[in-house]
Amino acid sequence: MRWVKDDNGGRAVAANPRLRQIGNASALTGLSARTLRYYHELGLVVPRARVGNGTRLYTWEDLERVEEIKILQRLLGLSLRRIKDLLADASEIAPAPPGSTTEISPVQRRTAVAQAIRAIEELALVVRERQRALGRLEARLARRGRALHRLLAKIDAAAPGPCAGGGMCNGEFGGG
Repeated sequence: MRWVKDDNGGRAVAANPRLRQIGNASALTGLSARTLRYYHELGLVVPRARVGNGTRLYTWEDLERVEEIKILQRLLGLSLRRIKDLLADASEIAPAPPGSTTEISPVQRRTAVAQAIRAIEELALVVRERQRALGRLEARLARRGRALHRLLAKIDAAAPGPCAGGGMCNGEFGGG
């Protein structure tokens, strides 16, 4: 059995075949290894373990978090700093391992969890607002499409011939 050092407390854990090295994680996420390292530097995605030579090992949970980051950037246009704030969750503010010198008080832990809840609720609000805006845009596009179909029907009705009945004229709309 191979052992690796866990970044959360420095204890040795059995190597898991589901852990992915950075090259494989890069291929699975579609991001460069450099981008994954940058996410690590920012604290957005911290790989759960490393092998003896310092190679980062990513879990499926890490890869799912990368996908969340990509979605938040692409669909909501959020900055990486904002994403980091929004993705903070209770697992990251869990009690420190026994014997650790970085214990936080229950009051600090409660405050951090409450902040994480507010951030998630804020993100949910942003998502709902974007969904409503996209719904309005979809409705406007549908109205424009219907109006253009009516206009095309009028044009076709006024000029019978090869264009009548929705046929293609002179290669319109990619036709021949």
